[in-house]
Amino acid sequence: MTTLRKEIRIDAPVEAVWEVLGNLESTPEWIPGVAEATVSGDRRVCRTTDGEEIHERIHGYDEAARTWSYAQSVVPLPITGSAGTLRVRESGAGSVVEWEARFDIAEGNDPEQLVPMIDGFYEQTLESLRRRVEGS
Repeated sequence: MTTLRKEIRIDAPVEAVWEVLGNLESTPEWIPGVAEATVSGDRRVCRTTDGEEIHERIHGYDEAARTWSYAQSVVPLPITGSAGTLRVRESGAGSVVEWEARFDIAEGNDPEQLVPMIDGFYEQTLESLRRRVEGS
């Protein structure tokens, strides 16, 4: 299993960051390539700009702790067992968003190619969140 840990500092109070990160249907505003997100109970389906779908079960949603976790059952990548947790915490006058993700590379695929690509996507996604919250 591959585990990736990413974090980004955002120059905004945790409340402003959580307003975006905690809104499970706001993902098209900050996740590159996501065109639509719908939530029904603990299930979220994100539709990508190229028509693919990502199916997730959301769990551990805790508004007071500003964290939530996901387990993905459908992902348009050659990975399995994809799951993770996002959280935001105070850091001085700003915030830090932490993202821990775990997944296995599907058999027959090269981890040396896929892991850096996925890692780069997570970095790009957190940078997009930062720009969205900071308004830059």
